[in-house]
Amino acid sequence: MTKKLESNRLIIRSTKKEDTDFCLDIWLDEEMGRFLSDPPRELAGDL
Repeated sequence: MTKKLESNRLIIRSTKKEDTDFCLDIWLDEEMGRFLSDPPRELAGDL
């Protein structure tokens, strides 16, 4: 597996433990959540 792909405008890498707060801010934000493939928070336990 490639550790990191990098260009002048983009870095693609695996998530790290340090990314937790940033990721949670995105996943739990109602507006941003509309564009994610994860289920809505209120339905997450039903899947």
